[in-house]
Amino acid sequence: MTFADAVSVRRTSATTYAAEVPAGWDIAGATNGGYLMALVARAVLDALGATDPVSVTTHFFAPVRPGPVTVEVEELRRGNRLSTATAHLRDGAGRLMLTALATVGSLPTSHDIAAGARLLDGAAPDLDPPEECLLVEPTATFPHRSWPRCACGCPGHPRGSPWAGPVGALGSVGGSPFRTTRR
Repeated sequence: MTFADAVSVRRTSATTYAAEVPAGWDIAGATNGGYLMALVARAVLDALGATDPVSVTTHFFAPVRPGPVTVEVEELRRGNRLSTATAHLRDGAGRLMLTALATVGSLPTSHDIAAGARLLDGAAPDLDPPEECLLVEPTATFPHRSWPRCACGCPGHPRGSPWAGPVGALGSVGGSPFRTTRR
């Protein structure tokens, strides 16, 4: 399944869209927030007749699990170049899971070409199985355990972390130190 397929929406009324959140777009069981923002943006783009998201700000209220969802779009302003709407994503039981404020527009073709913009669409990368990944051990400033999974071929990742180097090395992500060990 391509990303475009995974974030496709179907209009069910003038302001409501249906979608299916597929399994596999999750982080620790909760659907990835960026994926959900893209799904909501697709509904807003269709509702406002635009092609390009300019800004999408999202507030997440609860983890979204795979399954059916609806997106309700409310147009706030329609302009010549930019339009703005709110979007509310609800799960299959009707619970509000997130709200987004989106500004969208349609970039002129000459701008797209001059800027070198192009659509990148494809399947998710192949990842190492979790049991072959490095475990990020907690430290005083990095208190949560996580399992970075990298696509093979990443720089510095023949079978390890692209951030920390050898197993047991102390690394840093955004200034927060962490220690890696084999699982």
